[in-house]
Amino acid sequence: MSRKPWRSQRLLVGLRLLRNLRIDERHTLLLWAAVCGVLGALAALGFKELTAWVLFLFTGSHEGFVDAFSSIPPWQRLVVPIVGALICGLILQFGTARVKSQNTDYMEAVTLGDGVVGFRSSIIRSLAAMFAIAGGESIGREGPLVQIAALVSSLWGRLRHLPPARMRMMVACGAAAGLAGVYHSPLGGAFFVAEVVIGSIAMETLGPLLIASTVSALTVQTLEGFDPIYLFPQFSQSGPADIGAYAIAGIAMGLASFVWIRLLSGSKTAFKRLHLPLWARLTLGGLLIGLIAMRHPEICGNGKSLIQGILADQYTVTAIAILLGLKVAATCISFGSGAIGGVFTPSLLVGSVLGFLFGALLNLAHFSIVPAEMALISMGAFLAAATNAPAMSILMIFEMSMQYQVVLPLMVSTVIAYATARSLSRRGLYSHSLMHGARGVLDRPLGQITIADMMRTQPHYVESDASFPVIAGAFLREPRQEIWVHAPFGFMGSIRLEEVGPFLRDSASAETVLAMDIVDESTPRLAPETTIAEAFKVFAGTSLTRLPVLDADGVLIGEVPRSDIFLTISEIARRG
Repeated sequence: MSRKPWRSQRLLVGLRLLRNLRIDERHTLLLWAAVCGVLGALAALGFKELTAWVLFLFTGSHEGFVDAFSSIPPWQRLVVPIVGALICGLILQFGTARVKSQNTDYMEAVTLGDGVVGFRSSIIRSLAAMFAIAGGESIGREGPLVQIAALVSSLWGRLRHLPPARMRMMVACGAAAGLAGVYHSPLGGAFFVAEVVIGSIAMETLGPLLIASTVSALTVQTLEGFDPIYLFPQFSQSGPADIGAYAIAGIAMGLASFVWIRLLSGSKTAFKRLHLPLWARLTLGGLLIGLIAMRHPEICGNGKSLIQGILADQYTVTAIAILLGLKVAATCISFGSGAIGGVFTPSLLVGSVLGFLFGALLNLAHFSIVPAEMALISMGAFLAAATNAPAMSILMIFEMSMQYQVVLPLMVSTVIAYATARSLSRRGLYSHSLMHGARGVLDRPLGQITIADMMRTQPHYVESDASFPVIAGAFLREPRQEIWVHAPFGFMGSIRLEEVGPFLRDSASAETVLAMDIVDESTPRLAPETTIAEAFKVFAGTSLTRLPVLDADGVLIGEVPRSDIFLTISEIARRG
């Protein structure tokens, strides 16, 4: 008997906090974003460890790609890429035959689909990527790492029965978490998804992305250490002449990125013209990589260790020039043959190599540029031009270097590179994924999308004879501004959180009041066949944060938050 008043008192305290702090779905979205951050980080770390294990099986080394391939004899450097590419090709050829209709790429799920990332297809492609990457293909791990992070976030959203607009947000949070974990760059990860994938840096979307990427970076750094991904000496202060040199470099990087994207797309076209099955194309690509690796094992992998060497000024100009040609050729072969992976890190490498060479060239014209510093700035400029994401590039390079002195030259060079590239072409590294793929509900015209396509099918409600503690518990289980009331004959109406205020101050009345006593029966209703445009008009006439959805018999079958309507309309407008 003594526990019941205590329980009621706790409910009243919790309800007061909920009412005074005005906690609603926007706050729960941030909580879900944090969950996506943890899940994305753990998924990315899991893939990274499995790839390292496969690399050990191939080479017997626990070192990085370049050191691992340098430690094995030339004949093995030839065989390993062939075997890795063959296994990758066989997995893709036969494993994805029955799942071609699923959204696989997380960018497709966010920009073209409904936020649903196909489980089987993603696992198959990630498994194939694992063997291709461990086999020494000149591609990055960030592609499948981010894909796996987005997949687990998509699964989380499906478990929560989220509508398409929210599902897309969860997948976007997973992608930001994956990228932030890979590069230890929470700002860069969030802004990459905002700029490249979503196409908006509005706070409604950027907030959850920042939470997810921050939690992911913190999780990864807690488990792996807080060292920066690239170590760089102290960056010197830039004068007016230096800024001019970096501006010229921005033009050069913009032009170079245009050529880089054409080389990658051209290599894919060239391999397709061979009319070979996928596994044969990949095996041929592995053979070509192996032939290069026999003499130059440094072309294997994503190029992370090479970037570190360039930034530390460990190479001569001649060695870097040779490295540029070999690495560009190897990346084009890997990408063109169909290897699953990313080109983000290889693009960083190309930018750093070009910047180092450009800095050395400027010094011949009596500039006083440190080539390694030019490499760092050009890495960001080249990345911005290639991805169409200048803000992300500035923030990511700053986070990688953690030196404020890079900001001014980085902003100048990056913006100029981006403008130069956009004047030549609007295509970027990810244009294909953003424009092609399976279509979803959000690709229909606005007038053809109904409430049935986006409503949440598990609405929270209380019965008409529910006591005040039951009502309070319903509000606290999932923070919201209103709760629905259902009676035996059908839907009755809603109880707003603000309407329970008098009972928070009068505990005696709270012990006797029932839901039917305080229900607002004038609550607007929606039907499954109501269009989004019609629902928008209904929301315009009410202050409710969500509306109930009733079937023809007046039975509550779902609900639609106001924010989902706005997100849906905004996304349809962006796609149009």
